[in-house]
Amino acid sequence: MNLGHKGNLLYAENSQESILKTLSSPYNDGLELDVRMTKDHKLVIIHDWNTFLTGNKMRLVKHMTLEELGSVSCRPHRFDWWKYLFQTLPNFTQNRYLQEKLIHSRKNRSCIITLEEVLEYLPKHKRIMIEIKGSNRDYDEEKTYQTVLRDTIAPYQNKDIVVSSYDKEIITYLKQQLSNVKMGLVISEKCWDHIDTDVDFLSIDFSCFKKDPSRVDQVKDHELYLWTIDQCRDYLRMTELFYQQGIYPNTISNHDELIAALEEIWNAYPETFAYYIEYYNARQLLTKGMKLRHEYYGRLTVDQKLTLLAEFCRFWTGTGEFGYQKKR
Repeated sequence: MNLGHKGNLLYAENSQESILKTLSSPYNDGLELDVRMTKDHKLVIIHDWNTFLTGNKMRLVKHMTLEELGSVSCRPHRFDWWKYLFQTLPNFTQNRYLQEKLIHSRKNRSCIITLEEVLEYLPKHKRIMIEIKGSNRDYDEEKTYQTVLRDTIAPYQNKDIVVSSYDKEIITYLKQQLSNVKMGLVISEKCWDHIDTDVDFLSIDFSCFKKDPSRVDQVKDHELYLWTIDQCRDYLRMTELFYQQGIYPNTISNHDELIAALEEIWNAYPETFAYYIEYYNARQLLTKGMKLRHEYYGRLTVDQKLTLLAEFCRFWTGTGEFGYQKKR
């Protein structure tokens, strides 16, 4: 499973355009986004505690109303990174399609939107991971933050929603209040020694496993999400590591749509695909029949093979947060 991390990064992260592009993309099974609360208790999609990186204005989100945030235009601050990435592709200067996208994302800005707007739009076949930024004490002593989170998410429990946070207090509260929504903890290197597994899933910085592969054994019985993987070779490396423990990528549901889109890209950019197959030493991961050939792929189900195929192609849409689960 591939959740677009902060949306589609050809556009401003966590922006309206980025989110809509991700939810309409056949390469993504959903998206991960970040939530903070405004002065007037509205939940907005933004990563940082201030608006500088998002919109070039140094204002604190919690000190602004939703109306005031409307004056902040999101900017694609990772444009230079994307430009470098695509310039490494063969014949970049002849690829007008990507050039137009990059120029568009640089000149056009999008607006900050609310969590409620995203949940209202969320298609039933897509998953959304809401990462809660900050904690109750960042706002007030009455724990208004977790209450607003509960009231905003509750009407949409029939949709495919999962919630994550570094803050165990908020996750515990929401787990009690929202019985139909999976709750998980975000784990990075600095808090690895304090992992609490009394949650539905763990969202882990994948570099934790690069530093110490044996850590997989500590979390193998949980549903896992790895962030943020923006290189196919890292995905393949993590998948092979987890496969040894009987942990597989979560399956995807939009097979027909995915295959149609992949065939379109395969036909349009055969040289690019051939280059990446060779570059990642993937042993003909892609063939005209859209079958996978890899030393351990033959043992996977059709769903798992299609998932891996999608991940191989995900560099077209941005960095991802990838789901894994032990085979039952």
